[in-house]
Amino acid sequence: MKIFFIILFFSYLPSVNAQENESEYKKLIDSAISLKIKNIIEFSRNVEQKNALLNKIYLIDENELRYLYSSTNYDIEFKSISIKSSGSKNILKKGINAWKIFPVLKNNRLIVTIIYFKISYKNNLCYYSKNGGTQVTFEYSCEEKKWIQIEFKNSRD
Repeated sequence: MKIFFIILFFSYLPSVNAQENESEYKKLIDSAISLKIKNIIEFSRNVEQKNALLNKIYLIDENELRYLYSSTNYDIEFKSISIKSSGSKNILKKGINAWKIFPVLKNNRLIVTIIYFKISYKNNLCYYSKNGGTQVTFEYSCEEKKWIQIEFKNSRD
């Protein structure tokens, strides 16, 4: 019986650690989104108008599934949608503005790319119109034992 509880205890430990790492991963992605929002607000002339525009943006992940932004830094309510879902066709027919989030982990760096798209649906096909993006790079510091933002780049292509 003791062996059963010992095995149960050690099998529980990796899942706790994995949940903490996943939470930290999501926090970094949300932090990159917050930096993008901050950048938009800082360089806008009319904050209320920019907030209204930001509230009309859909967030999707690299698999075109809904991404839920959970930071409370800004009073922005992003919309979420799963592009491949059959229920989203009516919304996409009108066209939407979306930020597609691509996180990539390379060695000790997490590069979060946020691409701004206009997405529409016509003749059973989705059309994407890229309108620039942002790249935020985080690096894990072994000395400080935490992630540090090392780069923020906007591009307009």
